[in-house]
Amino acid sequence: GIEAPEAQKVEKGGKATKPADPVKENSVFAGWFLGEATEAFDFNTEVTADITLTAKWDEAVARIGEVYYTTLESAYAAANTNDTIVLLKNIELDGYIEIRKDLTIDLNGKTLTSKGNGVLDVYSALTITDASDAKTGKISGNRWGVWTNAEAELTLEAGTIEAVGYAIISEGSSKVKVEGGSITAENGINLNDNSEAVVEGGSISGKWGITAFNNAKLTVNNGTITGSEGGSAVSTNGNAGQNATIVINGGTITAADEIAIYLPSGSLTVNDGAITGTTAIYVKSGKADIKGGTIKATGAAAEYNFNGNGANPTGDAIVIDNCGYPNGEAVVTITGGDISSANGKQVGAYYTDEVGKLALVTSNDKTLSILKNQMWLETETAGIYKLVEAVVVTFVTEDGIEAPEAQKIEKGTKATKPADPVKEN
Repeated sequence: GIEAPEAQKVEKGGKATKPADPVKENSVFAGWFLGEATEAFDFNTEVTADITLTAKWDEAVARIGEVYYTTLESAYAAANTNDTIVLLKNIELDGYIEIRKDLTIDLNGKTLTSKGNGVLDVYSALTITDASDAKTGKISGNRWGVWTNAEAELTLEAGTIEAVGYAIISEGSSKVKVEGGSITAENGINLNDNSEAVVEGGSISGKWGITAFNNAKLTVNNGTITGSEGGSAVSTNGNAGQNATIVINGGTITAADEIAIYLPSGSLTVNDGAITGTTAIYVKSGKADIKGGTIKATGAAAEYNFNGNGANPTGDAIVIDNCGYPNGEAVVTITGGDISSANGKQVGAYYTDEVGKLALVTSNDKTLSILKNQMWLETETAGIYKLVEAVVVTFVTEDGIEAPEAQKIEKGTKATKPADPVKEN
């Protein structure tokens, strides 16, 4: 149904004039073909008899504006800064494509895959979106989906990034921003070096939702992060020298059968948000500052059991496990938040002086635990406690006279003088 150019009448032995390329939607004009020829007609050819030339098109897989391309590679090569490449068909690459231009890729409900390990290797500013009504477009990798390097910036507005191994790997000082869409893999986002991720919306799920290693930083303002069996929704790394930063300002962080946030190093600040797991937050090393949010444990109560390469849920909402991990003591400050446990304590604090050996676990009530050489001290806000270094003052009497009870007080403060003991004569 595409209108053909007018026929040309030329002198015998002369040359036909190449007409304007006809336009066909979602197609790239391949040329004018003579009979069964497999190569387009050469308009420098002398015409010695009547001929009929037939227009042929190749199916386009992508477009930039109204210009169509038969491969994603050719579309990328033609793209200018800040162009949008719109996918028109499902595409399987032979290997990953390096992205070194600031671009937007509109998945447009289509699937972009690769025969290799990964799909997009990013060194610039790349936005992934999906303008289709159903938002079913996705990038699907084998080992990884998108890898950000150097100072690249990746923004996910809509669509899905998935992989068997890592949906997104971020290295160098690159940044990942999740505004919408979904990310799913065994490890949803893996942050390394000085990379940074900000979650403003969307969903991230996997055995490990988001892992932050080295000096990486994660900020969660909204969205949903989910961990599954054997992993955590959010975690750092326990190896020596790790110092990642995690800030939770909102969103929903859940690990129905596991620890929601696992902190074996680095720092954690919780200002708001909903955190739920068998144990909600487990701190083995580093600093955690709990200022707000809803922190809830749903798991069964369990005895503390040392784990030299991870952590075992106890059913407590927050666990402080000072077990000699490489990055120093676990220091936790709690000044706010709605903290609850269905079957355990709000806060369980444990201390080991030898690997695998529990030194002391005592409980003053079902709500709070006391750590060896530390104590819970109520703050100016009723019901809110902080963990402080403690000393014990022991009283000794003679001749069988009952001594006052020992006092455990904050180090550097004053003991309370007990009543004077009475001795006959």
